[in-house]
Amino acid sequence: MGWTKRGNGRSYDSLNGYSTITGFLSGKILDYTTKNRKCRKCDMGRKKEDHDCRLNFYGSAKAMEAAAGVELVNHSSILKEAGLQVRAIIGDEDSSMIAAVRADNPTQEFHKLCDKNHLTKNFGTALWKMQSSYKELARQGVSPHIKKCFSYAVSQNKGKSEQLALNLKQIPDHLFSRHENCDNWCNPNKKHTLNLSDETLYGALVNLFEVYAANSHKFSVAASSQGNENFDNVVAHKAHKNKCLSTSAACDIRVASAVCVKNDGDTSVLNIQKKLNLPNGLQTVKYVRQMDVHREKITIFNQTKGKKIRRLELKRKRELLRKNNEKSEGITYESNCGINRLNDYVRDSKKSNIIDEHETIVVYFDIETTGFAADAHILQIAAICDTEVFNVYIHTKTNISASASAVTKLHHDHGKNLFHDKKKVAEECVKDYNNTIHSSTGFTPNYLLTGLNDLFLPKEVNDNNLTNLVNNREIAFMKSKEIHNKNKEYYDKNVK
Repeated sequence: MGWTKRGNGRSYDSLNGYSTITGFLSGKILDYTTKNRKCRKCDMGRKKEDHDCRLNFYGSAKAMEAAAGVELVNHSSILKEAGLQVRAIIGDEDSSMIAAVRADNPTQEFHKLCDKNHLTKNFGTALWKMQSSYKELARQGVSPHIKKCFSYAVSQNKGKSEQLALNLKQIPDHLFSRHENCDNWCNPNKKHTLNLSDETLYGALVNLFEVYAANSHKFSVAASSQGNENFDNVVAHKAHKNKCLSTSAACDIRVASAVCVKNDGDTSVLNIQKKLNLPNGLQTVKYVRQMDVHREKITIFNQTKGKKIRRLELKRKRELLRKNNEKSEGITYESNCGINRLNDYVRDSKKSNIIDEHETIVVYFDIETTGFAADAHILQIAAICDTEVFNVYIHTKTNISASASAVTKLHHDHGKNLFHDKKKVAEECVKDYNNTIHSSTGFTPNYLLTGLNDLFLPKEVNDNNLTNLVNNREIAFMKSKEIHNKNKEYYDKNVK
């Protein structure tokens, strides 16, 4: 059931609504109906006979779904002409429609099946309400993981209500590392990402899953009413919810047009023109065919695994960004926050989420790997902070892919020697080491060994003008001995 005016969860006062009955296998709309609570011309005193009056409902907006369900299931002229009788109804659990259908036709047996998407959403809502009572459930990633276990159990047991009920009862034990009760879907030897310990939470989860296990026959078919949600989206594009079109025939006509688009695509426009004896313009034919091809491509792409994973990843990133921003900003928008504790909610406008590079120590780093896969090994780690530079190579026997080698210029000869741009990395490291001033001696090893210092000039040479190599070696020895004695004293005092 859809309405042409948005509801806020407590107030539903739309002047009209529309409902469809869709085939489970075909995905086509078999019949539809609209419910209108107001007619503009009738309000102006006009008689029903002198205008196309669409007023056909006198109850509340919430009662429209039950009334539409009774009309479509029990009194549809299209289904009667085809000799069809509805036996199973798939939908959410938000209305009393199935009770109204059964009361209107008590001699017929109807089966109500749950919609998988609404079912998972309602299960997540139940977990969210439990977070205030169980702190362990409020930990990051716990509720989404339990919700994922629930949806996996439903998807993997299509048409197996008894097996589904058994798997649902096993999930609490699985979450608390009691894998002796798990079925073959669980690998007890695998390291699990979630291990709960609160026994009161265990009891609450057992009760929650028992409720769903007892009703597993209602959703074991894993059916989805996503087609109806898609139809609501088509209607919203034709009958915008910010405009009141329900007091005349305008909204009903737009809903009928949406039904045609849902069943036959935009090509339905050509069929309507043909039935009205109107010519099909070349641009119209070209446009509707392009739209149908585009819609088919989008539909196929949206059903791919990569697209679904990407959609969930983007949703997770948006949620994380929202939480981080709200945490750093404080409460900037809340009901009645301008009156209640105003001073507690005012944010310091001088503060900013943007890091000032001149006021913060920033370290830039980069790594090079053996490839672009997730299991690639690290070959090089480099970092720079102001004038300080850090660079280290890591030797690994893992093969370096040709594509990675083309980017990093790193390769090795069968895992023995690592080369960077045809030069041995070990030789470069030794050379850099020998020409680097050591903090313990104050000189480079190359200078102390050979008296030569091509890359670095010792600090003592600049400060004290010491040019005698023998004296510098004595200075280096005394400094090294002094540091050795300090380290030995610390070791004897704290380690032994």
